[in-house]
Amino acid sequence: QVIKAEDPYLFFTWKVMYGTISPLGVPQKAIMINDKFPGPNLNTTTKNNIVINVINNLDEPFLFTW
Repeated sequence: QVIKAEDPYLFFTWKVMYGTISPLGVPQKAIMINDKFPGPNLNTTTKNNIVINVINNLDEPFLFTW
């Protein structure tokens, strides 16, 4: 009997929004993911299936590229 296992799935939800950061002590508007800048790391392994649900709360279209 042969048992086949599928590669694991990892699910993420990213809420994209404007926020304020002060990297040099001066507040400025930035695009943030889940209230973080820079955005979160994806800690995955080769052959993981990654599903990212992106919620765009910006007032304009937003594009991710990898």
